[in-house]
Amino acid sequence: MAWYLMDQQKVSHLSSYRNPKILTIILAFPEDDRLEYAVIEATRKHEQAQARVNAESRAAELLAKATKAMSLSHQNAREALRHSTYGTG
Repeated sequence: MAWYLMDQQKVSHLSSYRNPKILTIILAFPEDDRLEYAVIEATRKHEQAQARVNAESRAAELLAKATKAMSLSHQNAREALRHSTYGTG
């Protein structure tokens, strides 16, 4: 059986495995383990990117709502000025 040394950060989660056969299988297939870590890292990066996209999408929605509210406010102010005694209308 081929054994190899992984860095301490990567093996810290292995202490949760109570079954030595599972631990042996995990350590016996370094290529599978490297692929697993690559998938975990890719998933983490995807989740971070998705969170940024969601935040920016929400910001765009809020800006669109603010633009509509400002436009309506401007229209109402113009209408109020048109009806006021001090207005130009």
